[in-house]
Amino acid sequence: MLNIRKEKKNFTVIELLIVIGIIALLSALLFPAITLVRQHAYALKAKSMAQSICKAVDQFELDYGQMPIDAATSDKELYSNQNDYDQFIAILAQQDYGGHSYVDKSDLNPRKITYLNVPSNYDKEGYVDPWGNRFVILLDADYDGKVKVKFNGTDKTLYGRVFVYSFGKDGVPADLKKFDPEKDGVVSWK
Repeated sequence: MLNIRKEKKNFTVIELLIVIGIIALLSALLFPAITLVRQHAYALKAKSMAQSICKAVDQFELDYGQMPIDAATSDKELYSNQNDYDQFIAILAQQDYGGHSYVDKSDLNPRKITYLNVPSNYDKEGYVDPWGNRFVILLDADYDGKVKVKFNGTDKTLYGRVFVYSFGKDGVPADLKKFDPEKDGVVSWK
């Protein structure tokens, strides 16, 4: 009887290094694509959250005949004053944030209707975009159907009632006067 032994061939160190190098090269090529997909998903989520704010304000206004802000004589921008922003979101969400009792103090939503669903991390972070920044909310508080703003040093008129934008992946720019949300951020109106 013939005894045929098959020789076991082991990988050599060079072959292993070549395989590891190929895997590293493929990973390096794939990483930027994964990052782009993640940033695109963040932008879609930010746009969805911004549009949710717009819809919540519209529904609130249909129910109560006014916007969920204290009486104002001119257009309102909710971003620079954190307290106004947090109160605005708390009224729409019927959920307080940061240890403040906005909901109980406000008579703007006496029926306690939830217009805005907030993420599970709302109690820790507030209502922020996927990059961790507050949204900028522009309201037509004087009910003339338009909001005048300055984007990138240029006066612009937005026609409508509610406009929301996120600064995007780069966060709050050092010079807000040069920021244009339509080019550099995520907007609810496009």
